[in-house]
Amino acid sequence: MRAVFVVAPLYVLLQHVVIDRLGEPYPAIALPAFGGRILDSGGEQRVLAPRMTVAFADGSLASLDHNVLFADVRTLRLTVTRRAFLTGRNSDGAVRPAHRSGLLDLLVHGAEPGRTYAVHGRPVTQDPAFLSWLRGRLAALYPGRTAVSLHVRWVIARYALPGGYRGDAPVAVADVTVRLR
Repeated sequence: MRAVFVVAPLYVLLQHVVIDRLGEPYPAIALPAFGGRILDSGGEQRVLAPRMTVAFADGSLASLDHNVLFADVRTLRLTVTRRAFLTGRNSDGAVRPAHRSGLLDLLVHGAEPGRTYAVHGRPVTQDPAFLSWLRGRLAALYPGRTAVSLHVRWVIARYALPGGYRGDAPVAVADVTVRLR
């Protein structure tokens, strides 16, 4: 039984080393459903996807992929994107009211979805440290241009096998705009 407690962490560490050095060894649209259906009756897989647009001071716009924005994140870029720009928000992008009652509740249950640990009740997208990082990252990605906002539109992207990408659902799940200036 002790071997399980030794082998399991080593396996997780090995997984991260392999992903870091070689990339994901099993590219797929979705992991197996374990008894459920992966594709719907039309042969499509639907996934939640962010569509990012950066607005600049000169009025121009640029599309931005979340994988580029969070390029330094080695794994789970979509999860990081979801945590920053979707979790705990309604369809208008507003963060729902916090329900944590105090420091003990915060320590036991963690930060409210979509909010920071540092300042109780503050949305991640209003955190000064996050905004500073985001401004710096966008400045590095778009040298010589001043980003004034980042708009994240969460959509349901449709994929099919074979054939690949079939487009986005017409109605957004949520729209989040982060003001940078």
